[in-house]
Amino acid sequence: MSSNEDLNLDSILVYNLIELGLEEYEDNELVLNTIYNLMQFFNNSNCKCHPKPKSKDLRTCYEKVGFKKFFERYLQIHALEKSELELFLKAQLMAFEITNLKLEKT
Repeated sequence: MSSNEDLNLDSILVYNLIELGLEEYEDNELVLNTIYNLMQFFNNSNCKCHPKPKSKDLRTCYEKVGFKKFFERYLQIHALEKSELELFLKAQLMAFEITNLKLEKT
């Protein structure tokens, strides 16, 4: 393990699995690295799914869905074979396109 990886591993050890809703997961390197990656993503990204102007709910998608669901989906997607991942991505794109078409009609 490189010193950069050591630094990352040291910085992720501060996460509390219970606070994140991950109490049924073991405190191991895979879990800690996944938590670190997701935290980096959510802390460094500009979420584009802000609430609609008339909505009273001002939370972002991350806050609405919760960390545990993102964590579990992340693990599921990373476990896919290449062909499965391609099929998954195509299905997601098709679902977004259908949603966009429905929104355009209204």
